[in-house]
Amino acid sequence: MNRALALLALALYAAAGLATDELEARSQAQRLLLMTSVLPSQAVLAELERFSDDRSIPLETREAALRQYVLSLRDEPPDAVNWQAAELLSRYRERALVSHSHSLQNAVPVHNVAAPARGTLNVWTRKLERSAGELALANQDYGYFSSLSANHMQVVAGAADALKHAPVQLLEPAIPHLIAAVTREPALAPIMLAAAANLSDPDLTAVALEFLEGADRFRTVLELDGIIGPDAARAWWLKSLDSGPDQAAAIAALGRMAADDPDVSEELFTLMGDADLGAAAALALGKSQAPGLVDRAAELLKSDQPMLAARGRLMLQSHGGRQALQILERQP
Repeated sequence: MNRALALLALALYAAAGLATDELEARSQAQRLLLMTSVLPSQAVLAELERFSDDRSIPLETREAALRQYVLSLRDEPPDAVNWQAAELLSRYRERALVSHSHSLQNAVPVHNVAAPARGTLNVWTRKLERSAGELALANQDYGYFSSLSANHMQVVAGAADALKHAPVQLLEPAIPHLIAAVTREPALAPIMLAAAANLSDPDLTAVALEFLEGADRFRTVLELDGIIGPDAARAWWLKSLDSGPDQAAAIAALGRMAADDPDVSEELFTLMGDADLGAAAALALGKSQAPGLVDRAAELLKSDQPMLAARGRLMLQSHGGRQALQILERQP
């Protein structure tokens, strides 16, 4: 009991002592932003250091201002001054802390500064890499793709942005070089997927998938309609039901279509007796809320085959509607 009272007292003290003057924080953030636009980098860095230690302003207000400032920097060009300011704050160690998770030892920042600063640097990195990719395509500098490294995800994302939005006449000559780059470093597969989405090209998508594994491959197959279009994706998913590593993802994707596509619904129902795929199909159908689903699941419950009866039960549980739950309640 004494420990609980101590924790409560600490929380109340923190809440009272860590009040932030939001108006002052916004004003200081705007002042810092204006200063950054007109002063050289050394002066900006010195002012940021001075401001962070300015005891005439409450610590919580200072850190709120620094957070707002570094978030506002995202809308500014990533020139040397802005970059150095964000880099400095990416190493900032917050001092205004509040207890967390009912522990006297655990504390979290009231106003996180470093994480938003790192986020700003990531935003800029992606924008700069997109510009670099666009310039490389325009200049037919395909060595750019060979030099890409997958060590920084924002670099890959920026290059992918350039490919996804490139004019087709600039993109098509780059395809062999993209394939070579991804073959060298499979983690660059997102750039090939971006090109495939731009061209709505199932064959290029298939090549990219060969370099993906596990959750990345599953997610990509699940989102194929956004890469090659809904019709081509539907055909792909249906074909994937026969064999291969994408069966589970295809079932999950087709489940989203089952309510509006009777043929897809029927395809999933044919899998009910499949030892490996039937459970996934039952879950997908249940979530789909497809017409007539509850009645068909109820029929499966009556089956003398334990596997089919279990699939019917799983389908009703996944559906979760009133009628489905009433049927389950009546089961012995």
